[in-house]
Amino acid sequence: MNFEENGFLILREIIKKEDLIKIRNEVTKSFFSQNKIKIIKNLDLNEAHKLVEQGNVKYLSMGYETKEINKKIKELSNKTLTAKISERINKKLTFEEGASIITLFPEELSGYNVHYHQDEDVKNKKPNRIHVITPLSEQKLTLIKLLDSTHNIGTFNHILFGPLIRIEDSRLEQYLKKEVTIDLNFGDVLIFYTSLIHKVEDNKNSDCSHWMLRFILKHD
Repeated sequence: MNFEENGFLILREIIKKEDLIKIRNEVTKSFFSQNKIKIIKNLDLNEAHKLVEQGNVKYLSMGYETKEINKKIKELSNKTLTAKISERINKKLTFEEGASIITLFPEELSGYNVHYHQDEDVKNKKPNRIHVITPLSEQKLTLIKLLDSTHNIGTFNHILFGPLIRIEDSRLEQYLKKEVTIDLNFGDVLIFYTSLIHKVEDNKNSDCSHWMLRFILKHD
């Protein structure tokens, strides 16, 4: 699979599970603390959202990073992740801090009936930001990506949708004939250009809430 042509790449078991667990433990403590929830033994992130009164949001605020969480995420990126990905796609990458914890709550997602979206509208068709996402819980994360070079298609009619750009354009239909379903397991990463058109599949009729760790990498 060619990253430049497809706009995405999957790397299996690239992150050590013990490194992810360290970050997850810090995220769990922060989540419970910020939401004033008493820590209940054996209650994990996938169950914790049921104790929090939800607002009508797509992505939660991505603001769960404390200084300690940021430190651990940066350490993981600089220790192995950035170098491995740089070598794989032959680009010199640098880590961009912030907005690294993403949570997807299915009951909220289904309310929006979100179809395809982009994280960034790149008019010059040459995005220099790469997203790297990995599940923060040990539940499988299912995503759908387009097989075509969607990061090179150009600009569709869209609306701003929280931190995302929601596609509302009939021209998109012609590109939906070639899809690939991607399953990410604990330790796997999905690398994709921020302009890649994609959607989360597990956003309806699901009891799972998905917690993801996101690394933003930049290149010239």
